[in-house]
Amino acid sequence: PGFGAHKAKHDEFRTKMRTFAGHYASKGGSEEFGMAIEKEIWEWYKNHVAKTDQFFGQFLREEGHVEPDEDILDLS
Repeated sequence: PGFGAHKAKHDEFRTKMRTFAGHYASKGGSEEFGMAIEKEIWEWYKNHVAKTDQFFGQFLREEGHVEPDEDILDLS
């Protein structure tokens, strides 16, 4: 359910990370830059990986697309 929107969020995150990488490649890093990346990754983890991705993992298990003991990220 909602796979298209879910994938769009992953694509958006990838784009943000590529933007950070491009910035770093052209201008280098700084403490402020590092903190911005850390904040973005933490927010992604807290609001997406720990919630939405867990929902999709459970859904895939219940639908039989992933074996219950298959090695996928489980944050519970």
